[in-house]
Amino acid sequence: MIPKLNSDSHIFFNKNKKTKNYIAAIAIGSKHLKDWKKFTYPSWRAYCRRNNIGIMIIKNNLFDKKNFFWKKPTWQRLLIGQYIIENKLNISNVCVLDTDIFINYLSPNIFQKSNPKKISVVHLHKNLPYSHSDYKLRERLVYLRRFFLDRSYPLRSSLTASPIEIYKNYKLKNFTNNYFCAGVMVYNISKFSKLLFKIYLKYCSKINQKKYKGVEIPLNYELTKIVKKLHWLDYKFQTNWLYELADKYSFLYRVGKNYKQLKKYCAEEIILNSYFLHFAGTFKDAAKAWKINNFFSDKKLVKLNYIFNSKQNKLKPRFKK
Repeated sequence: MIPKLNSDSHIFFNKNKKTKNYIAAIAIGSKHLKDWKKFTYPSWRAYCRRNNIGIMIIKNNLFDKKNFFWKKPTWQRLLIGQYIIENKLNISNVCVLDTDIFINYLSPNIFQKSNPKKISVVHLHKNLPYSHSDYKLRERLVYLRRFFLDRSYPLRSSLTASPIEIYKNYKLKNFTNNYFCAGVMVYNISKFSKLLFKIYLKYCSKINQKKYKGVEIPLNYELTKIVKKLHWLDYKFQTNWLYELADKYSFLYRVGKNYKQLKKYCAEEIILNSYFLHFAGTFKDAAKAWKINNFFSDKKLVKLNYIFNSKQNKLKPRFKK
């Protein structure tokens, strides 16, 4: 018997009858919803208005906590498609985002860059636009955290593991280096909701609940086995804050009392040259780092963004006579 999800668990923002493309996110609990509305929602709103996209937020648990099928909110992203179907919402395609993502409103429409026949995701270990490999970036993060944030931070941990090493550790028979961050996922409701719901239910057993705290490893395992169903988006659709720190902005670990202001400047500089900026991670250099007041509110910066990221006539050279 297929379990039913709780109804009336969503709230619409930027609802538009003319579109069936929606950005959706899990923001369960009043504090989580409040933080999202304060910090990242303004950038989502500007982007969605420009591209005729709706926004839907899941604000309540889709299974009650006492229900056998309840899992943490990070898992409940896999239920969004099924929820849309059960509640007969007028949505055909969904882009599921983590709430700690800022969007450059001049970014391309992510639905136009996705493949409706596949689940569209972003590589986390391959084709990265950095001078260092993903391993080297993670290694640098280990030392930055140990030297400047926590002297007890371990030099050896899963942080520097490759996808193959991760699967091997969990005794999963997957030998691919394809690996995505679950914070950005675009798919067609009718084609993929049942598959994602099935994956969710598979990991509800007590053994799997204990084995997997987060969704990313089992989700990658299940979907990269059928890699033909995956479409890889441009990395700019999920620029990783921690990779940026390791590659370009490591001084943020050393600035002390000026951290908040400089962090804001760095984040604005990154989004100026990217599409989506994701503050993925649970350690102190990412977990609350996305809570930036008045992000991208400087009028000159907004104008500069428009000049840099929209079609403009080229500046023609002029020489003094």
